[in-house]
Amino acid sequence: MNTIPKQLYYIKFGGSLITNKHKECTANLDIIDHLSSELAVYVNNNSCQNIILGHGAGSFGHIQAIKHQLSGKINNQSAWNGALEVAKAVSSLTRLLESYLIQAGLKVVSYHPSSTAQCDSGRLIHMSTSPILTALKQNAISLIHGDICYDKKYGASIISTEEIFKYLSVSLPPDKIYLAGIDQGVYSSYPNGTLIQSISTTDNISLNNISESTSPDITGGMQSKVKYMQNIIKRNPSISAHIFSAKLPGELTSALDPQQNPGTLIYQQNSMRIT
Repeated sequence: MNTIPKQLYYIKFGGSLITNKHKECTANLDIIDHLSSELAVYVNNNSCQNIILGHGAGSFGHIQAIKHQLSGKINNQSAWNGALEVAKAVSSLTRLLESYLIQAGLKVVSYHPSSTAQCDSGRLIHMSTSPILTALKQNAISLIHGDICYDKKYGASIISTEEIFKYLSVSLPPDKIYLAGIDQGVYSSYPNGTLIQSISTTDNISLNNISESTSPDITGGMQSKVKYMQNIIKRNPSISAHIFSAKLPGELTSALDPQQNPGTLIYQQNSMRIT
């Protein structure tokens, strides 16, 4: 369980937010800049909280994976070559984001899941959390990302940031989760549906229409994000998750304000929660 003497937040900067998902290896530098600055101000003003920061791959991973037809089973030479290209691209995005965060004044340590992660049949079954826990105890932000990881059955698999969050939540349960993207939240259908204000873990809403995306995405899109958040919250009912837009300056700051509830809230029905 979480032995950190502070509140712990998981925050994700989505790939659609920090990259142009239609142009290969193209970062949205203006957005990365204001996200880094806003997060630095928040951390300076909230010393009682720790953060694990994840980021999506966007055009530094999804385009390459689709180009090489990586569907989850990376077990031949052609697929391995493609997987290495994806890993290289994602790593370059991590370094870029890390440089902006450090320049903003944040203490950041990058952690690449592939260094210790093990999957089986596409599911993450092991990843060392010791480096992340050590960083948190030193008041440093661990920067993680979706990655290519060895798989006992398939050779290698692609795991998303949300899946990593789910794995970490067992030993390092967060108090809140924030998923920042370019969309205002979860829509009943994409892109022309209505914004869903809240989703409980027991809601029987149809998720069939929310997985659509106008850009390349191989990890399940919004549908997968919602399901991972529901699974995390079922295990830890006091957690709430927010899916929101942080495209414009100030939106991340507003989302992290406990008095604000932007986007879509995911929660455990009938639980005592602070939103």
